[in-house]
Amino acid sequence: MIIATHESEWIKEQSVQPLTINLYLPTRREQEIGEWGCRVTIDFQNKLDQIIYGDDSFQSLKLAVRFVRILIDGFIAKGWHVAVRCDNGDIAAVGKADMEKYIDAIF
Repeated sequence: MIIATHESEWIKEQSVQPLTINLYLPTRREQEIGEWGCRVTIDFQNKLDQIIYGDDSFQSLKLAVRFVRILIDGFIAKGWHVAVRCDNGDIAAVGKADMEKYIDAIF
């Protein structure tokens, strides 16, 4: 069950790429007592479907959010910026200061 979804557009040079992130309700791992997993799916250039494990449901969710943040920081390091649509339909990249606020608001 998806518990959180984020959708946005990102831009690098003239390329615009949609980003979709889904976090799922943590579930207990059947093979190991006491381990919980939080599934994360990310669709950006490639699709990623990963389960992040923790000692309990809260830790697995917290680690999953941290994992997504690390991936987002990687996109930024590679020159990607959050894209915004202007009133005239053009797409513009969010500036660095505003981008940090935007990313912090997500996480």
